[in-house]
Amino acid sequence: MTKTPDPPDQCSLLTVPLPAGTRLFRCHGAAFRAGEANPGPRGAGRFNFFGTPAVPVLYFAQTPETALCETLLRYTPAGSPTRLPAAAYRGRIISEVAVERELTFALFHSEGLRRFGLQAKQLTDTPPANYPQTRKWAAAAHAGGLDGALWMSHQLNGNQAAVVFGDRASEQDLSTVSQLALDSPAGFSWLVDACAPMNVDVLPPF
Repeated sequence: MTKTPDPPDQCSLLTVPLPAGTRLFRCHGAAFRAGEANPGPRGAGRFNFFGTPAVPVLYFAQTPETALCETLLRYTPAGSPTRLPAAAYRGRIISEVAVERELTFALFHSEGLRRFGLQAKQLTDTPPANYPQTRKWAAAAHAGGLDGALWMSHQLNGNQAAVVFGDRASEQDLSTVSQLALDSPAGFSWLVDACAPMNVDVLPPF
């Protein structure tokens, strides 16, 4: 396993603005509204949860397909024919939100990694065993007053993924544009089309 180092002084993190009007996509359970943060602390992930009390977070992606891959298809083996059971997407929603004010993110790809001599496999493309270390980088971004962090999706590496700190960006900063329930007829149809190129057969929701 490749080691994830401790983060540097948070002031040296590279940052990037996310302009107002930017559209982001989230795949989430129906228990949460589109712009409602998960308060934690259960369900620790790559960049959540940290702090006492836990800092609430929202995960987003550049495209709905990337949001899908970062959640429901996260552990689906790439390249091998596989099936997505109805239980995996039942009660799940793809939401599109618009950023209402400029947000500032830590940059965890490109120059943001090279600055520290890091590779993606050390921070944004690690196994879960590294998560206690990768969460330290999110904590450093939060300590620096940033709104979240941005990186290239491990699942669809041509698109970006983001974590937003829910105590920095409020629900009013993330207005809902559209929502699609994946277990609805329209949602199931979209899901089948989105998964087909990735060799994933979606089982019907009944």
